[in-house]
Amino acid sequence: MRLTSIIPGSQLESEILTEDAFQRIIGLSSTLIHIHEIPDVKILYVNKEITEILGYSLEDLETMNRSLSGLSDNLFPDNFSGIFEELPDVWLREGTIKHKNGGTRYLKTRYTILKKAHGTVTEILGYSEDITEEKVLVERLRQQELIMTQAEVSMKFGSWEWDISTNKVVWSKGLWEIFGQDIELFELSYDSFISLLDFRDQKRMTECIAKCMQDHNPYQIEHSIIRPDGERRILMGKGQPVFDEKGNPIKFLGSAADITELRNTTRQLMNSEALLKEAESIMGYGSWELCLDTGKMSWSKGMFQLHELPENNFPTISLDEYLHHFIRQEDRERIKNACFDAISNHQTFHIEAQLITASNQQRTVILHGRLGEDEGEFPRRIVGSINDITQLRTYEEELEAKIHELNHSNQELEQFAYIASHDLQEPLRKIRAFAEFLQQRLGSKLTEIEFDSLERMRESARRMQEMIQTLLEFSRIGRVQQPFDSIDLSHTLQKVLEDLDEKINDKQAVIHVGNLPVVKAVDAQMHQLFLNLIGNALKFNTAQPRISVSTILTLHSGTKKYWQISISDNGIGFEAEYAEQIFTLFRRLNARFEYSGTGIGLAICKRIVEGHGGVIWAESTPGNGATFTFTLPVFE
Repeated sequence: MRLTSIIPGSQLESEILTEDAFQRIIGLSSTLIHIHEIPDVKILYVNKEITEILGYSLEDLETMNRSLSGLSDNLFPDNFSGIFEELPDVWLREGTIKHKNGGTRYLKTRYTILKKAHGTVTEILGYSEDITEEKVLVERLRQQELIMTQAEVSMKFGSWEWDISTNKVVWSKGLWEIFGQDIELFELSYDSFISLLDFRDQKRMTECIAKCMQDHNPYQIEHSIIRPDGERRILMGKGQPVFDEKGNPIKFLGSAADITELRNTTRQLMNSEALLKEAESIMGYGSWELCLDTGKMSWSKGMFQLHELPENNFPTISLDEYLHHFIRQEDRERIKNACFDAISNHQTFHIEAQLITASNQQRTVILHGRLGEDEGEFPRRIVGSINDITQLRTYEEELEAKIHELNHSNQELEQFAYIASHDLQEPLRKIRAFAEFLQQRLGSKLTEIEFDSLERMRESARRMQEMIQTLLEFSRIGRVQQPFDSIDLSHTLQKVLEDLDEKINDKQAVIHVGNLPVVKAVDAQMHQLFLNLIGNALKFNTAQPRISVSTILTLHSGTKKYWQISISDNGIGFEAEYAEQIFTLFRRLNARFEYSGTGIGLAICKRIVEGHGGVIWAESTPGNGATFTFTLPVFE
């Protein structure tokens, strides 16, 4: 085998060129040239570029049995036998081949068939060009394009090109994603692009592009688009025209970014700032920030209003300057110390002080302050607010004055109650006693009308005494503070039933009592509550009374627990329209001659329940009894 010479008997042997001339021509080539015999594709000839490109020597080829097929899967077929008649005179293959150092090289090979004079195929000639750098560059460009595409999609922007002469528009991947159009179905042109804009922006965009071409200037415009799903997106578009040597526009290059979220966030921020300014103005407070690096304060709009200063027409001010100009002297040191504590101990402070405005008006304020969030080990700022509580303090003073007046009024009311319970009842007792004396003294001498008149006098005086006593009891509830104790309502109800034992026996009433809870309450008032409700159930009943007392646990306002206690009877009942009226003073639904009473009992029940933080209501239909329900808070 002669790897560096022409093979005797081959087509090359009959050519005009001498072997020496052929060798010199091949030597000038930087292309890997190799000749393979048919049919076993053994290498008959290879030039020195095999070493330059692949690192193999001629000796290496001998050890590889003069074949490169083992180094590549697709570049050097193992056997051309039987297919060369089907091949064109010249054909091309690209593929990878293993370098001697273990790396990979990319080769582009052109093959041609060598024939003898009578047409017999004898050899195959290959020209292999090393395209490794080209492939690496292409791959690098592909990766960069992929990264760019991913960046466009993730960051919601894209680029475009418009060829004015052909009206052809090209979009990058990012723009297709932004517009939500199908790249296979949507026919892209200048007109179709304009049609995708919000109708309110279409004319504005066409005028902007026309002016851009006329003035030879780039443009920037914010506009909206409508996606196929109907979603409206806001874009920031930029474009730059390209002109020929005569100044005629030939194409447009540009980009667009989806700024919908940015605009929404900006709009929300502006709304929040507007609401904050409005709240500061209405609520009388301002926000401030103290930069610890510079020692300077920055103010919100509310701060300028609070200090009666023109907005943003005020130089930056240090903390010491602020305290000196606007804070009463007695309060300055406390505020400075609070700021130092906030820095050293990360404490929040709330200090009441007197503020002096620019017009020398004094206001009572509360200063709130704390370190800025995420300040870390080395704080950079203190943030806070100032609330004007002047009006609040005025209200508090007025409230204290009203409380003083109320206490004085309560003292007078207690004095009146004493008079009512003693002095007013004394004449009534004498009227009853005098009427009884006349009845006993005159006896049979009285006519029936005279005796009945004296009896009416006694009864009226008795009712007046009872009403005065009940009114005193009603006024005492809620006015006279009594301690709350743990009260077992089962024991309370048992005492009430003992007090009503005679009435219960007279009417042969059947009373069923379920489990009752332990509550925090005034024992005497709970006794009065059950006495009135059970007493009414016995009174307003024409049959054998059947009374039931039950309890359930309920939730009010989602979280607070209440005991709900119901007392049901089979009495005469009442119309539903009176369910609220019966709890007002002196409201009676029945004539006095039918059912006795003062009309105050249920009003007392309502005041007792509400004084314990509960509510009371009634449900009934005439002839079917009534159910009175009240709630009491559960104390854990």
